[in-house]
Amino acid sequence: MRRLTLGFFILLLFSQLAFAQWESVAAISVITSAAMLGLLYMIGFGFGIHELILSSKEEAYQLVVVIAMIGGLIIVQTGGDAIFGAMAGYSTTIQDTAKSDADAMITNLASEFGVLATLENDVAYQGSRSLSCTLFTVGHTISGCGGYSMVSPAISGVEATVGLGIAELSSLSRLMMIGKEYSFLLLLPVGIILRTFKITRGAGGLIIALAIALYFVLPLMIITMFGIADQFKNSSAGASYKAGLPSMNVIECVPQDTDDGTGEGTNPGRAMNILDQMIAATPQYIFAPLIYGIITPAIALLGTIASLRALASISGADIDVSALSKVI
Repeated sequence: MRRLTLGFFILLLFSQLAFAQWESVAAISVITSAAMLGLLYMIGFGFGIHELILSSKEEAYQLVVVIAMIGGLIIVQTGGDAIFGAMAGYSTTIQDTAKSDADAMITNLASEFGVLATLENDVAYQGSRSLSCTLFTVGHTISGCGGYSMVSPAISGVEATVGLGIAELSSLSRLMMIGKEYSFLLLLPVGIILRTFKITRGAGGLIIALAIALYFVLPLMIITMFGIADQFKNSSAGASYKAGLPSMNVIECVPQDTDDGTGEGTNPGRAMNILDQMIAATPQYIFAPLIYGIITPAIALLGTIASLRALASISGADIDVSALSKVI
């Protein structure tokens, strides 16, 4: 219970320090580490304990690594956006650019979902139409529009793809927002504090790597993958996807027509005509949600997770990200 309480108070301390400027927290961490290092060396030298002297030398090397890492992070944070922006031709930061691309695609997919919902509503209305009459005081209902029901599953399948794309992009946009707001505000200071002490060095290195990956790698992966998708869309292979969403003609059903033939003048023929339109239009409907909404976020997340191992190794932590990759 005491350890749990102590850990809770330490966590609160880290949280309060984290919401300060991370450079200040880094300076406090370096000063604290240097003071502890000096005390350790003096005790070892004064009492002739060679193990403490060797340990202090090792910690001195780690302190130099931390100082170099902090300097590199300051340079990257202050000049990284400008450098990457100049290379890619963007006037905004890479985080804002990536989030803007994702949000714009979410808006497009939401509009597409609305078009599909309206189309399915029209098809369902035509399929529910019937004709009622009374013959010799006996009521009769004639419904020849049942064939329209075969169109709804095709539309629903495309709607599911669009909905999944919206869900993935929305989650990715939220993750990028968290990375932009809290990577240098919360994760990095806590990581630097933990990285300073030997017993928590591995955890600190992992948190530092996570902060860098969320702040830089994830938005860069999104911008890169969206650029690749745009190149394909604008090529001859993707020419059919440039014109936007195709128009669908929902042919009106005639309830009293009970002819079970497949001619164009029959209800089954009209339903087949709508289904053929939907089959021909499906590639255009699913291109954006499949490429931009599903495949692009998956590759971006895989690239971000893959970068964690290299970044963590630089930060002093050796981790295995294969399990996380399997989840994605």
